[in-house]
Amino acid sequence: MNIRKFFRFIYLMIKKQEVRRKLNKLNKMKYKNKSSKCISGSSDALDINAETENLIEQTRLDIEEFVKQVQGQPEPLIENVKAAGTPVYRFPNAKKLLQPIKEETGFICEKKGLEALYLSIITEHKFKFYTPPMFILKTGKLEPYLTVYNFYLWYSQKVGLDGFDYETQKKFKKYYINNSSEETNKLSLKDIYEIEAAISREKEATDFVLKYEKHIEGAKNVLNKIKNDGSANV
Repeated sequence: MNIRKFFRFIYLMIKKQEVRRKLNKLNKMKYKNKSSKCISGSSDALDINAETENLIEQTRLDIEEFVKQVQGQPEPLIENVKAAGTPVYRFPNAKKLLQPIKEETGFICEKKGLEALYLSIITEHKFKFYTPPMFILKTGKLEPYLTVYNFYLWYSQKVGLDGFDYETQKKFKKYYINNSSEETNKLSLKDIYEIEAAISREKEATDFVLKYEKHIEGAKNVLNKIKNDGSANV
């Protein structure tokens, strides 16, 4: 992974962890203030949480298998995305094109309103106020680890994990930019759950990529040692 992108990756994760700590603190405070009537469905909540945890683990295993099959190559992963019916657009100046809506190249969640209008104009030359999840990528060679990261987010959304709908992403990005105490105190319990879901999906994708990178780099080191020394201590 490009070292600059790698450290940006780490910086974003640290910032997201800070956001999560604030949310957890507020969550505990607001949960204590909820009435017993609101807490009565806790067993249902536990069932939902168990189902979600199972889906998260199955998603990780599925993606691990996908990545293994294509040996981490970006293009076959993107072909999988296309085969599933998700639009993929490539532009030489993709990063610059996405600056007006403050998006990065890669997987982009559904959009509504003016953001959707802008995306529909640059991708299809049409005027729409809703765009489905899509990929916008640069032309040319793709960075393998960032492609895996975006593929992970896309697949998580595809299997139905929370955190990717338009309203949740809007709240997440707004709070991510400004998570002051004043803004935090304005959040409802529903807002907190939704933002935490979005952060969880980002963390799952990032954790997977960092572990995958460590595995690949470790394997490369062993191969290099075998080439240089004729053996390896593993």
